[in-house]
Amino acid sequence: MNDPAEVYVLGFQEIVPLKAGKVFGAEDTGPATKWQTLIRRTLNKRSQKKCKSHSAPSSPTGEVTSEEFDTSSSDAEIDANRIVIDEKTSLVPLDTSLALTKSHDDVEMGISNPNLLEVYRQTECIGLDVDHAKRTASEPICFDILQGVLTDDDSSVRPSMPPLSKVLAELTEPVRCQSKYVRVASKQMVGIHISIWVRRKLRRYVHNVTVSCVGLGIMGCLGNKGSISVSMMLHETSFCFVCTHLTSGEKEGAQSRRNSDVAEVLKRTYFPSAKLVDTNIPNTIWGHDRIIWFGDLNYRLNTVDSEARFLVAREDWTALLQKDQLRKEMQKGGVFHGWHEGVVAFAPTYKYAIDSSCYAGEGGKHGEKRRTPAWCDRILWHGKGLKQLSYRREELTLSDHRPLIAVFNAEVEAVHDCKIRKPLNLKTAKMEIEEILARDELCKMIKNCQYVER
Repeated sequence: MNDPAEVYVLGFQEIVPLKAGKVFGAEDTGPATKWQTLIRRTLNKRSQKKCKSHSAPSSPTGEVTSEEFDTSSSDAEIDANRIVIDEKTSLVPLDTSLALTKSHDDVEMGISNPNLLEVYRQTECIGLDVDHAKRTASEPICFDILQGVLTDDDSSVRPSMPPLSKVLAELTEPVRCQSKYVRVASKQMVGIHISIWVRRKLRRYVHNVTVSCVGLGIMGCLGNKGSISVSMMLHETSFCFVCTHLTSGEKEGAQSRRNSDVAEVLKRTYFPSAKLVDTNIPNTIWGHDRIIWFGDLNYRLNTVDSEARFLVAREDWTALLQKDQLRKEMQKGGVFHGWHEGVVAFAPTYKYAIDSSCYAGEGGKHGEKRRTPAWCDRILWHGKGLKQLSYRREELTLSDHRPLIAVFNAEVEAVHDCKIRKPLNLKTAKMEIEEILARDELCKMIKNCQYVER
């Protein structure tokens, strides 16, 4: 977070162990929930620098902006069915049991208003009903039940204040304390998980968010392998983020299966449109203006283990890349034809011993699987208007893979509010003039009719 971006897209593979119980049983969302909390807290640290924004300025009208009060800025959980996140998303009543278990970290919006009536929930965000929000027929929460549950950790509220006032004070923090980043999409399929966050000021320009999942695992359909793709419009530009976990293995034939996986993802990923007449919203991956494909693609090195480790020790990445299966497939057009990847100037990301900087098999541990090092984890992109600024790996040792980070500058087509307003005003004025003229003509006709009758 030393140089904050405006959009963050995080992809996970094997967020849960790929055991039979996890694949065939109920989805385990526990680890994903913990990651979401960690991501939220990290992105919204108050010590981060101000982001250099190249986006269009906010609307100059007197309307309430998304930074002041964004009812749709809560963490909206998107599932495989299409959900359009609208600026006027209605608030739903908060269940009493959830109110008791919700922590203060999840309070992401609030406005100081004397007419605070009810507490509401939007997926995982607590807010307050204000004058312009529609009231529901549901019974409001009684704040008396929160007595005795409150802690004394919050020193920003005077201890002498009654419990009800303390709750309201916590939920109505000033606007400057609002979260800098909000989540627009999050989806899990067995071990694959994707999470997308944007700056609060950009939230109003994100629309038509859609998710599509493709299972490629057991029997060619289960989710232990496959992809989660998120389609969204930012201003007038379409983005598609594809998080994948492809077929693993070093044996002969595994490379072809990975190629088939890519083809299946491109073929089976479909984003249904809510508007039948809306032809500008892409339904396939290829239809998007900017595409970023990332994850554990599992492509290996066509070389023996000893030679691969020798080249890694010499840090001869050029020689090692010549043996990379993915690069070879891209060059001959077998897969990802026309796609781009940044300069690979880092060591292979797989396979490491857990909590170690050594590749698996180097430590001499009994029973440790020895795997040829490889760049299994990759970030690719397609489309004009994307410029990669950096491509690197991070030395986090909690996995047998090393995570990758890519930073992009993305061009976005935006229509300024003023440019939209001018033709609308002209059209309105023209309609008013036409109405006046029509009334005058009608009056003349009436007078003429009256004169004839006389």
